[in-house]
Amino acid sequence: MKDYNGSGSSSDNLTVASRGLQQAIEALYCELGKLVYGEVTVNDDTVFISRDGLPAIPIGKYSPDLVAEINENNATANALKERISNIKSLINYEEIQLSEDCRVCATYAKTHLVDMIYCQAILEGVKTNFLDTKSIIENDVISNMRYGDAVLLFNLKRAWNFLLDRGTLSWPTTFSLLQQLNKKIGEDIFYDGGVVRSIPVTIDGTSYVPPVPVEAASRADFNDLLSSDRPFLDKAVDLLLFVMKQQLFVDGNKRCAVLIANHFLISNGDGVLLIPEDKNDEFKSLLLSYYEGTSDAVKDFLKGECFVPRSEMAVSTIVKSY
Repeated sequence: MKDYNGSGSSSDNLTVASRGLQQAIEALYCELGKLVYGEVTVNDDTVFISRDGLPAIPIGKYSPDLVAEINENNATANALKERISNIKSLINYEEIQLSEDCRVCATYAKTHLVDMIYCQAILEGVKTNFLDTKSIIENDVISNMRYGDAVLLFNLKRAWNFLLDRGTLSWPTTFSLLQQLNKKIGEDIFYDGGVVRSIPVTIDGTSYVPPVPVEAASRADFNDLLSSDRPFLDKAVDLLLFVMKQQLFVDGNKRCAVLIANHFLISNGDGVLLIPEDKNDEFKSLLLSYYEGTSDAVKDFLKGECFVPRSEMAVSTIVKSY
């Protein structure tokens, strides 16, 4: 499989074409993210806009020029959305073949899905044990668990199943995919899943306060991380830490960070990344130091203690579903 970020080889021409189309979609989304557009309302001499079912937000003091500019942006946004829709209609997931290394990594992740979800749940502070987690993931049976914790586990299961689908693995690792993953893990848990946050947040245990992200800038930073000429694992670790430190969403950032890093690693056939239960405290301590800019040791920790490379995965785990 061709690496979306500049290296590797293509399994077939269709894979290359589909990835090229997705890059075109991402470029259009970047353009869309720079526009101020939406349905205009005026209240107390202030212009508000709303879109996508979200609450109206103030844009500025009313003037005919401002309203005209927003209306012009609306026309541009509609044209961009139409182009995105047209390009999406050209992409055929079913014909894309995954590389052998990708299949091995995907099968390994699917085989160890309970372990991976359990480790993520413990990192989030969910009150569960391995057997209860296994019961939920494999049998959809809940026992001895709070409703909110059970929903978190169900959502992680859905997100991982989506990530490990052949169509999703044939898709490049993009900011839009990150948003879809956040939407899936946030269902019935938090508001505005998949939407880049527009409110301040704080992080327990540290004085570091993440800035309110600008979606267009965050997309660009995301793409820059993956376009660098470095090993897959280095880029995956930087991607994970970027999502965690920037706190791009109102909730679920650690879960999304682990998921999107694994999509990148698995789709490129490099390995899987998870933070073991017995390494949680060490990881959290190193992560806080990283937030505060006092140490980058968490990067070596993730690469040395949390990564399972493709070379260590048994070929015998491959199943027909891939």
